[in-house]
Amino acid sequence: MSYAGMFKGINDAKTTFRGTPMRCAEKEGRKLPTEYELEIDNCQGISTREKGPAFVVTFKVISTDHPDVKPGQERSWFQYLNDTGLGEVKKFVFAVFGIGQAEEERQRELAAKLEGLMDKVVGKEQVFRGKRVRVRVENTLTKKRADFTRHTFAPMS
Repeated sequence: MSYAGMFKGINDAKTTFRGTPMRCAEKEGRKLPTEYELEIDNCQGISTREKGPAFVVTFKVISTDHPDVKPGQERSWFQYLNDTGLGEVKKFVFAVFGIGQAEEERQRELAAKLEGLMDKVVGKEQVFRGKRVRVRVENTLTKKRADFTRHTFAPMS
């Protein structure tokens, strides 16, 4: 059997991301709010096939109250970079810098520098690698009554 030409086009083929997302713990069929302490391993800017650019963060779990997740396991967060998604990424960055929700002045100062910073976050510098954040994961229903997992990042205390 000849394999000549079988892999034509592989150089330009798009790959897909298949991380392990953070989920809510469940008890008696109910999804419960779940807390994680995480260490950032890798941040990527990717291009998706259907919805454009996205931001992906891979973490190492430091601790969690999810009974099925153990310290050292890998988890990820995926965020499309649309209007809503950019705001969620901004809040994530504030948490990495230790800026809380009520610290509006510090948020404004950092917000003015974010576009330039993000190249170093997703680039070879990986300036967030090793930084730690907390996240609360909660299940909610969308307007179309579909399950949605909300991630609320916060600085380490």
